Amino acid sequence: MEDVLVVGAGPVGLFLAIELVRHGIRPRVVERRTQHQPLSRAIAIQPRTLEALDGSGVSERLIAQGLKVRHLRFRSGSAELDVPLDELPSSHPYVLILPQSDTERELEERARALGILVERGVELVHLERGDGPPRVLLHHLSDGAEELRVYRWLVGCDGATSAVRRWTDGDLRGREAGVRFLIGDFRAELPLARDASWLHTTGDGLCAIVPLPGSDDRWRLIADTRDTDPIVAEADLLRTVLERRAGLRAEVRQDGWVGGFSVTERAEEHYRRGRVLLAGDAAHTHSPIGGQGMNTGLQDAHNLAWKLALVLRGLADESLIDSYEAERRPVARAVVQQTGTATRFAVARGALPQLVRDRVVGFLGGFGLVQAPFLRRAAEIDVSYRSSPLSGEHGSSPSSGALCAGDHVPDVPIYRTLRTSSLLRSARHVLLLFAGADRPQTTLARLLELARQTARTHPDTVDAWLVVRGGEAPEGCADEPTLLLDPEGQLHQVFGAGVATAFLVRPDGYVGWRCHPVDGAKLRERLSWTSERTPG
Repeated sequence: MEDVLVVGAGPVGLFLAIELVRHGIRPRVVERRTQHQPLSRAIAIQPRTLEALDGSGVSERLIAQGLKVRHLRFRSGSAELDVPLDELPSSHPYVLILPQSDTERELEERARALGILVERGVELVHLERGDGPPRVLLHHLSDGAEELRVYRWLVGCDGATSAVRRWTDGDLRGREAGVRFLIGDFRAELPLARDASWLHTTGDGLCAIVPLPGSDDRWRLIADTRDTDPIVAEADLLRTVLERRAGLRAEVRQDGWVGGFSVTERAEEHYRRGRVLLAGDAAHTHSPIGGQGMNTGLQDAHNLAWKLALVLRGLADESLIDSYEAERRPVARAVVQQTGTATRFAVARGALPQLVRDRVVGFLGGFGLVQAPFLRRAAEIDVSYRSSPLSGEHGSSPSSGALCAGDHVPDVPIYRTLRTSSLLRSARHVLLLFAGADRPQTTLARLLELARQTARTHPDTVDAWLVVRGGEAPEGCADEPTLLLDPEGQLHQVFGAGVATAFLVRPDGYVGWRCHPVDGAKLRERLSWTSERTPG
């Protein structure tokens, strides 16, 4: 019996496969399409997603090919709003613009380098599931051959029309949004900055203009349409929308595709049925406003991979997988709701809706504090799992501004070239034992022994560090491998650890557990899931 079958080799399925390999599991990946999809709806990779991709070894190649958008600019009538991204608490304070087809190719190349060969032209035609391992019938389009296989787990990453979801009687609840979008790639000399994306709203509808990588005259236009809108030649249509909604006159040359699609707002009721799981568009679909779709799916994969690997390696109970739905479904529902609300607000036609938009954009332009929450949410930095069954707190409540269990650890500089993300790329849990500001000798000795003990008892699943403020090692600790110096106190500040506190950070960069005062017995209890089990 093989471990995992991943159905679908789009960005979500490929990233899941890469992450599984990083966590010690080698999946099989099948894809019905015989070649890459050349057309790309998704073009935006958000900061939080880039952080997740850092550990996969592919982000640098994506960044080298893409274009960095550092400003979001909105125009509504005479009102303008410029939202800079450079203050985001991330090592990637920008939105990376890169067509999904290019992202997919780079992910597949990385998967190939790790020994994962995508089997194209292989279709799932039947799936039997129960309480045990799923049985699948796969059809090879090239020669008509069929194979019956059994897998411990199956993950459907096969898009909005998911065959996996259909065979598991999935329930993608929601509605047709009643909005249709035009998407067109074109070339034109436009008087617009290439480090910004632009959203114009008028009484006739919205028009978003996004620069594309490659050359300075490449752009993408996104606009809402109605059935009653006139049908004209594609280049003329793009030119007309640019002029009427953005006030831009230019010679427009079609570059690639021009197409349209209707918006659906749906979220699957269950991400898990037995040992069959759903991720990406197979579990949720929504408006393209905000560039959240592919990003939400990639973060589904990032959340699921380490959990599935621990179960398959016999290091965690199968119930750990239940936290995948508990954590990711609320995120998807929030994205569906927020993008739907934003879309309806932006596309409402007529003088009154436009007047409201003018006032809102003008108001937000003068209040940076109002912009900040919107910005962090759009960049997906504010996603939290505080209500997750995996998030635990023991002892006193955290101080104001401190990280809580369920929060994502922000990627910020600690000292010189060291960043918080540098500590969290090992594909293991990370235990940080903070000595606090005073660092009394008795506390240091106790925490040091706890770090050593954890490193000895959990060498394959936990990296343990004693974090000490200052640039010099405490007496007797100069050669201690578990010692991490915090010269300027940045790491203590990020976590809000003014006094001795323990944080257990998950492999996906979220705080799983916080304990103050530090309690060794509670830590051992928390780590009990790493006891050897029969692989699931």
